[in-house]
Amino acid sequence: MAAAALSQVAPSDAVSDSRADVDSEAGTLVERLLRAVPQAWAYLARRVEEAHCDGAEVIAITGARRGEGRTTVVACLAQTLAARGRQVECHYRVPGELPASGGNGGTIVLVDAGVWFPGGPLRRAWLARQSLGCQAAILVRRADQPECAARGVAIESVGLKVLGEVLTMVPPATSGIRVA
Repeated sequence: MAAAALSQVAPSDAVSDSRADVDSEAGTLVERLLRAVPQAWAYLARRVEEAHCDGAEVIAITGARRGEGRTTVVACLAQTLAARGRQVECHYRVPGELPASGGNGGTIVLVDAGVWFPGGPLRRAWLARQSLGCQAAILVRRADQPECAARGVAIESVGLKVLGEVLTMVPPATSGIRVA
């Protein structure tokens, strides 16, 4: 199954969202987030770059609930990586196979992978199917939700590297990005 590409981000391009109409506030939100905690985005970008150097071409951004901010995290991370001179390709849902640009080692593929941790027990076989094609993951969680270390353990048990956790909807004084 092929994934619908959001955008291909070159170092000088801006991220655009072709899935839905994006008003000026969505762009403004991304810009505000990038300005608010630039060191945190740079640190997460370095983690992605290190994983990419180690062979992770497809990075999933996932969480436990709808509306946690995964799409915004993808947009901010893509812009940060592009500003650092990286080529970035963004997708909604995990591609069933590597994208055409994948495999050459130059493009980092970020995937808004959706909800991998719906309520109930963690099911490793289901998680393995959801993560096919990915080599690493970034967890997204609202700051008002409890931490769940089992999610990171479950992701690693299916062969993916956890690059960190992004806390969304946090008070402005905190960075919101934490590395596992």
